[in-house]
Amino acid sequence: MYLTLDTDGVHRTIEGTPTLKAIQQYCDGNVEVLAHETGTFVMWMNESKTDHMGDRMPMNARATTLMNNALWPGDHINGMVVLTGIADEEGEVKPLDDEQVEDIIERLHGSR
Repeated sequence: MYLTLDTDGVHRTIEGTPTLKAIQQYCDGNVEVLAHETGTFVMWMNESKTDHMGDRMPMNARATTLMNNALWPGDHINGMVVLTGIADEEGEVKPLDDEQVEDIIERLHGSR
């Protein structure tokens, strides 16, 4: 499974194994990835911070807070993001397990 987090702070759990195509659809374009400081999950986001029409995406405050230690000072994350497990040795995106999902949700609600 994997999680999506929209700009309104709403997260959704998606069953199955994430694919690059699905991640790009959720993020509305080409993506870049940041590893969380714990090394247990990664966040995928639109690399240009603009949607397919060229309009700037709104800031995602919860995503920015969650990944704050991986960002340059003053930088922020825009648009919907996808949270997955770390890729394996072959570069395949891995799903999150139940414990990782619980940890991320606790972090999103400020309990960690």
